[in-house]
Amino acid sequence: MSRETEAFFRQLQVFLDQHEDEFENIDEAINYYVTQFNAGLIDEPEDDTDRALDLLEMALDYEDADERLALLEEANQLDPHNLDIYCALCLERYGEMEAIPYIEEKTAEYFKTHRQSIKESSYARIENRPYFRARKFLLDFYKQEYLLGKAENTAKELLRNNPNDNLGARYSLMGTYVLSFQHKKARSFFKKEPMHQEDDQMLFYMAVSLILDEDIQYAERIIKKLLKINPTITRFFIEREFDSFLVYSFLPDEYYQPNSERSLAIAFAEVLSLFQHSEYLYWTFQKILKQTNPEYFDQYYAQQVNWLNSYAEAYELAGTGIFTNISSQYVRPLLLEGLRTLEDFQAKYEREVLAIDGIGKGTVKKLRENGVTFKGE
Repeated sequence: MSRETEAFFRQLQVFLDQHEDEFENIDEAINYYVTQFNAGLIDEPEDDTDRALDLLEMALDYEDADERLALLEEANQLDPHNLDIYCALCLERYGEMEAIPYIEEKTAEYFKTHRQSIKESSYARIENRPYFRARKFLLDFYKQEYLLGKAENTAKELLRNNPNDNLGARYSLMGTYVLSFQHKKARSFFKKEPMHQEDDQMLFYMAVSLILDEDIQYAERIIKKLLKINPTITRFFIEREFDSFLVYSFLPDEYYQPNSERSLAIAFAEVLSLFQHSEYLYWTFQKILKQTNPEYFDQYYAQQVNWLNSYAEAYELAGTGIFTNISSQYVRPLLLEGLRTLEDFQAKYEREVLAIDGIGKGTVKKLRENGVTFKGE
């Protein structure tokens, strides 16, 4: 949700706090406010919170550390209760390691003074969202530093206080169970919600846990489900050895589609160290995928062989027949597209050949000089 949208809901919350009892129900109050807002009849005076958030955004864009710190300090003075601002200030002032105790203390204070609001309104109340984001930041830190006991407790707390799980704490909790080899807890949590059965990330975590727990039969069933709802899982296991760079290349900057390479990359990143240190884990996962979808792997390996053989074939054919006066670096792209004979070219339009990477008008001109014609001629 954008800052502008959060600002709208924050003003709506202020309106409800002041006027909800003037309406028959909350829906009527919300409809009235939205109608007035859309008609331009709602004044939106900028308050200290708005000004503080403007300063926060400015600070995040500044390259100079001193200027960032000054802006964040000013923002914190305007709105000392906003944990987005406080976290940014602590990280700028102290660095991550030293900032953590301050953020822990501040979030504990916020929960103590806003317990009722968190229990009743949870993440839906805009004012509470910086608190939840700060707790999620701490959760990610705990996992990153292998403070897995703290990570587990924080993830459970987030799920307890925010059952809708707007920040994805369920994935962090499942990843924590896998990293700490708590396989029984992983199974129990996975089976707790039916929706986990259709969630590619949860299926992935469950499969990893089962392989490490040596329950291969159950792992096979889970991986078959995962392959069905997200076939891109095979892309991460196509090479003979695990490729961490492939995971990093698919990690999204912000948003991502479920059941995509990016959603799986996020899941991989949570348990990356396991794949980096366990050849057995990667090999077993890959073996199950090969048994489940052999055609994909056979086709890929055949393409790899063809790709390698094309170097030798291009060198051999360059300068001969229809490839006279054409060097091997230009012959090879044609061979990879299955263009070896006059008949092959006659099945392609000239524009299709020009669209091949590495092939230009100069190569096409030489092909024509060597007797090549194209489809439609």
